[in-house]
Amino acid sequence: MNLKKTSGTGPIIAVKAPGFVLDGVGLVGNGAVNGEGATIAGLELFGDSNGNIDALIRGASFQYLSVGVHVRARNATIQENLFSNCLNGLVVDGTDAVYHTGLDADQNRGNTIRGNRFHNIGATRLNAGIQITSSARVLHALIDSNYFDSNGVGRHIVATGTAVNPHSKITIRGNKHTELGANGYDLTYVNNSTISGSDLAGNAVGGYSGHGVVLSHCDTVTVGTVFGLQLGGSGIVARDCTKLNIHDVKFRSVGLDPNAVGNGIDIDSSNTLVDLARLSVEAADGWGFIGNPASASMVDCDFIACALGRMQSTTTLNRASKGLNTFVEGQFGNLESTGRQSYDFVAATAKRIAIVTVGSSYGSFLLDVEFTARDGVSGNCYVVVRRIIRPENGAPVVTRIGSDSLANCQITIVPSGKNGVAVSLTPAAKVFGSVLVRASAGGAANGTNLRGVTVAMA
Repeated sequence: MNLKKTSGTGPIIAVKAPGFVLDGVGLVGNGAVNGEGATIAGLELFGDSNGNIDALIRGASFQYLSVGVHVRARNATIQENLFSNCLNGLVVDGTDAVYHTGLDADQNRGNTIRGNRFHNIGATRLNAGIQITSSARVLHALIDSNYFDSNGVGRHIVATGTAVNPHSKITIRGNKHTELGANGYDLTYVNNSTISGSDLAGNAVGGYSGHGVVLSHCDTVTVGTVFGLQLGGSGIVARDCTKLNIHDVKFRSVGLDPNAVGNGIDIDSSNTLVDLARLSVEAADGWGFIGNPASASMVDCDFIACALGRMQSTTTLNRASKGLNTFVEGQFGNLESTGRQSYDFVAATAKRIAIVTVGSSYGSFLLDVEFTARDGVSGNCYVVVRRIIRPENGAPVVTRIGSDSLANCQITIVPSGKNGVAVSLTPAAKVFGSVLVRASAGGAANGTNLRGVTVAMA
């Protein structure tokens, strides 16, 4: 059954008592595609004067409306509904000053939004599929397993609190987003909340605008297990936030909007206490990571094929491991690269153990080599040496630092290309040994030269 209203501005159904159930009913307004021109709201949930609604909205459809469902009360469950061609799909709002006169009416909590479909939502980027307004004062909400399949230009999930009354304990999980024409998630003044298990996809052709996740003035928010593909803007943008935890995030092909530069992760100096782990960015037209957050940590992150570079940060280092190597990465490349490996050596035969390079052929770096084995004849077999290496465009200058410690083994350092050297060891006897090769403190003539160092174990 459909209920249709074609003129006026009020809702088709207004509910002012708890215990309401709407099941399998369609509400239709007077809008056009994406809700353009709609003036009719579908369902408005007021509840009683204390803001208790305890309603179930299930299996309904909301089409061509200014707002599909307007929630101004507590403990509503809105699940498995269709929102199509509305200006705004579902709005969680504050109380009505005239109607809600109860002592507890000003707190909105306990609403569940689950398993709904949002299609063609929004004629402008001010519209949204799900929107929690600044007057809602939300404490505890669940937004779970919704599907946003939209050719509309509205944002998908928006929560806007205030400095005095931030929203808190919003759990957002398992949502799927396609054809993003604006921001996927847009959270402002939201505390103690999570975004997890989200799959975001933009438009491969046109409709590029928007970031994956935008956080502003948020405190203690976790973003994890998020995948984003073909986004117009950046993957994650954070401003004026504290105590963010962002982990296990993958963005591929971001910054498709020709009118803007998109970065994988953009967290500027207005943010503090940021923990970043296992972030992956592949193919951005900006930086993989950009920003100077205070008191930030970054571990096991990878930035690939980003047009402006992997990292641009003076406050954050990436401590990571890959294959046989661990490394510490900064804005000019690896500050340190360490390789570890074990080998069988043939007596009196040189074996190459590593190639070590620096980003500029006229750069320099500090090289440490440590090797230990057991010589069956004399017992000791080891190498502990330190060198300053200047590749000099294929004619390296090698400077010994301190005294070498050698026993029944020799080390050889020879050119490898224009900006590196190859390191070999020659034990006197047949041995099995373990090697550590560390390059660090890469330098160059000036700030425009690359100076990142890399150890590639043989």
